[in-house]
Amino acid sequence: MYCADVLNQVCISQMALMGTSCGDGKICMNGKCVSDPYAPQLDENCAFGDRPDNSCNRYINEFKGYCYSSISYQLCCDTCNNVSRPVKGCEYGDRIVDCTQDHCLNSKVDCCGTCSYGTPFTPTYSTRRSTPKRSKTANPLVLFTSIK
Repeated sequence: MYCADVLNQVCISQMALMGTSCGDGKICMNGKCVSDPYAPQLDENCAFGDRPDNSCNRYINEFKGYCYSSISYQLCCDTCNNVSRPVKGCEYGDRIVDCTQDHCLNSKVDCCGTCSYGTPFTPTYSTRRSTPKRSKTANPLVLFTSIK
């Protein structure tokens, strides 16, 4: 797992703490990402949501086409997912700023939102697994013990 050191503007590789969510239905155990029936369900392409400074809503709503950029999507995936629409190839509308109907003859792909270009589709939603309930007689997981 990488942790950002904002003061030095670098990412530092650190082993995640045991139990840290690392994927859909997965947690970190002894440095490995493993399936666990009690792990949270999450979108693996947007595991940690938007960047923490709350700038995504303003930034993406200024121009939804920023979501086509992989860097913008990584930083603002929650907001991008919330503004996407079910049109294949035009999920976030226009790819360039200031499209007009005049652009439709030569730039219908880049101006797909303005030019109504793309293939509508019905989104499919995967059925989420139900989280099993822990048995009342189950022994708790002991991570650390002290010997006196």
